[in-house]
Amino acid sequence: MYKIDEMYDLDHTVAREYLLGFTYPWEALAGIKNLILEIGKTLDPEEYDEVSEHVWVHRTAKVFPSAWLG
Repeated sequence: MYKIDEMYDLDHTVAREYLLGFTYPWEALAGIKNLILEIGKTLDPEEYDEVSEHVWVHRTAKVFPSAWLG
């Protein structure tokens, strides 16, 4: 079985501290929604648009009109 520290370099994610609390990726799934909501509160509104409730997109991202974000 693959462990989080074997699959990901946690030095490149804002979820580092959260993921360090788990051994396997699927263990983190239950709290992902709350993590996203907490990270969303910290995003710079000059860099990110909240395109719908609790959905943030960086202003330089290219999102196709047919994409569903939710």
